Amino acid sequence: MMKWIHLVHEISQIPMSVANEEYDELVMEVELDPKEGWIDIKCRQTTGTEVEDLSLFDIDDPDLMELSFDLHKAMKDHTGGDLKRYTIRIDESGKAKANFEYHDPQPENVN
Repeated sequence: MMKWIHLVHEISQIPMSVANEEYDELVMEVELDPKEGWIDIKCRQTTGTEVEDLSLFDIDDPDLMELSFDLHKAMKDHTGGDLKRYTIRIDESGKAKANFEYHDPQPENVN
């Protein structure tokens, strides 16, 4: 299994651990900047027509920041792109889908 797939699977367990028992969809959006050392997380649960923000402050293990930086590195190795944001959507059966957004590619310094 590719490392990034393993990391997405591991990260997707985090919102599932704080969700209420039943949901239609969980969405976790993470914006990150490993160079500056920060992530910004938004996590919400949709049940029927109700949308509820979920807090991830009680999550100690695994460390979402470290996992996000590991994902950034794995995606850089896999695609060559500089990951700036990823979104994980989890349906009611627990199946996760990930979307990745990248910074504009920087031209390589060729000398």
